[in-house]
Amino acid sequence: MNEQATWMENNDKHLAATVAWIHLRLERLAARTDDKKNPSIPDNAAIEQTHQEKVKREDSELPPALVLLGNALGLSEFDRHVLALCVAMELNTKTASLCANAQDNRDKPYPTFALAFALFDDPDWGALSPHSPLRYWRLLEINQPGAQPLTGAALVADERIVNYLKGLNYLDDR
Repeated sequence: MNEQATWMENNDKHLAATVAWIHLRLERLAARTDDKKNPSIPDNAAIEQTHQEKVKREDSELPPALVLLGNALGLSEFDRHVLALCVAMELNTKTASLCANAQDNRDKPYPTFALAFALFDDPDWGALSPHSPLRYWRLLEINQPGAQPLTGAALVADERIVNYLKGLNYLDDR
């Protein structure tokens, strides 16, 4: 297998592990917001196992696109997690319902900063700043209609960024 094919395989496995890790965390958060006891709550071991797979891929000799992008643009770990959450929406249709359940609101089938603050262990309020890498480089779009708070606004990964993270690198006509 050539280096490009090896990189592509590692990148795909990293994205799959990242999406699986995010889904397990969303399921656990949704179970915590549910008043009923839920026997299908993902245990910490399953979450840790998928996290270790993700980290293994990140530490590869040929790092995945999310790591390369994060290093190039100065993304914090929280920034990377938020971006990965937004990209998961594009890569797996199950993510929307998991986001709605985790936010205990069927009208919010999308990532928000508030969801990210509750979901990840390393929340950083600085990510909301227009000068933060996520917003400065326009890696994601914020859909904030009317008087909706910034933390509750829908977050969407930029199409160009989603494609880059999938291994498609092309010039953007913008």
